[in-house]
Amino acid sequence: MRTLARALALGGQLALLAVVVAWAGWLAPAGGQPAALRAAVVALPLLLPLPGLLRGSRRAHLWAALVTLPYFTHGVVEAWAGSRPLLAGLEIAAAVAAFGGCLLALSRSRPRRGGGAGASARGPRRGRS
Repeated sequence: MRTLARALALGGQLALLAVVVAWAGWLAPAGGQPAALRAAVVALPLLLPLPGLLRGSRRAHLWAALVTLPYFTHGVVEAWAGSRPLLAGLEIAAAVAAFGGCLLALSRSRPRRGGGAGASARGPRRGRS
């Protein structure tokens, strides 16, 4: 189940990357800037956690889940506006797959012991007021 969750997270992230690059760069260009520059700027946040996702890092899965939320919001707004409903639906589906896969991967993996913020080597405190 853990590898399935990681595969869903990585596949959703790559699908979202493909939809966003195609949309921002070539399918629905907004005037002014070169298409390649727009595509690079929009894709950069999705590219940052990819090496960690490939390694299976918990931190990368957390950041990837957080990064997908603005793309989900963008898809919902575009679907509501009705300008490009097919692209918006693809963006929403890819963002939901990436987010859900990241959350599943996080829930199926264990955090490291003792290294987190507020962690104590003796365990939880009891009896102190």
